[in-house]
Amino acid sequence: MTKSLKNIVIVGASYLGKRAATALAASQALSAAHRIILIERNSHFSHLFQFPRISIIPGYEHKALIPFDNLFRDAVCQSGIVRAAVTKVAEGHVELDREVAEFGTTVPYEFLVYATGSRLSPPGNVPGEGKQEGIAYFRGIQVQAAKAKRIVCIGGGAVGVQIATDLKTYMPEKEVHIVHSRATLLNRFHPDLHKTVLDTCIEYGIHTHLNSRATIPQGGFPNGQHPFTITLSDGTSIPDVDLALTCTGQTFNSGPIAHLVPQHINPDGTVHVLPTLQVPTHPHIFCVGDINDILRIKTVKAAIPQIDVLVSNITSLSQNELASAVVAKPRAGIHLTIGVNREVFCRMESQVEGAAGEVERRDFEGDAHLTGKRLEGIWEQLGAGTGDMFR
Repeated sequence: MTKSLKNIVIVGASYLGKRAATALAASQALSAAHRIILIERNSHFSHLFQFPRISIIPGYEHKALIPFDNLFRDAVCQSGIVRAAVTKVAEGHVELDREVAEFGTTVPYEFLVYATGSRLSPPGNVPGEGKQEGIAYFRGIQVQAAKAKRIVCIGGGAVGVQIATDLKTYMPEKEVHIVHSRATLLNRFHPDLHKTVLDTCIEYGIHTHLNSRATIPQGGFPNGQHPFTITLSDGTSIPDVDLALTCTGQTFNSGPIAHLVPQHINPDGTVHVLPTLQVPTHPHIFCVGDINDILRIKTVKAAIPQIDVLVSNITSLSQNELASAVVAKPRAGIHLTIGVNREVFCRMESQVEGAAGEVERRDFEGDAHLTGKRLEGIWEQLGAGTGDMFR
């Protein structure tokens, strides 16, 4: 990398982070004076949307962890990936958890794009940083699910619902429970989504426990060791559980930037930004995706328009112009599978919880292992060849 170029650093190869990096790298307007540096601790891109399914259905786990080796195939800027975790965002530089070639433990920036997103509890995410660790984790969950007779998903959001419905349609002999602390499943969305999902759970024979919390023991559940009882806050319990999967909500990864802009960290951990995506007191720092507070209901599709705003504003600032592009008023929605041959779409008119909209359920025939085709598509989007999907 050429040291005379100024760095545009993207922290995190999340769904929005990778899009930000490739869009900036493809900008001819930035190519003369800037280089793009994507900092990511994981060796492979995590296709999180498929994690619930590959936790249950074996044979596809290697396809959900995708190499970055051709990510910058369309770049006109000098571009590269630094394999490390950012431990601290400071004025004009970031600090890393390890030494890397050229930079050591400090990477300077002119512009910073903070795209660390949010983190879910496994199996919504995976422990470790490498592909083999991820494959081993998913295969372990698959084996436990295959052996278990009674399985509990704690959390009635997208991950819990998808795992429970996949379990019951892929292995219908299992007894499956969902425990959810709210009165409705997927409670942020249009009420008809709850009705559609609950009707599906009833049809499949999934036991739902609403308005109740599970007591999670310190150190987690003894999965695979012996049957155990889960105590619920409504006074009931679920006995003889063989496997409990924690599918509770998001944790926003604002820790590394919090000391620099403590006044802009919201109570939920997101970072407050202007409609231009800039942190108010630091106009050369942008936040995109889940980590900012533009979207109340976090989905990738609703956040994608932020990329054009980001590129426009960084380009303007690099040319000593004002950052004038703003994020349009976003809508909300979600698309998720509810069983191996059923999916549901929810489209809402705004980001207000329970806003007006429509819900559509679709049943389809064909390959029950829909995972295979969908995962190959994301490999193509990343420019990763599918000849060896174990790499």
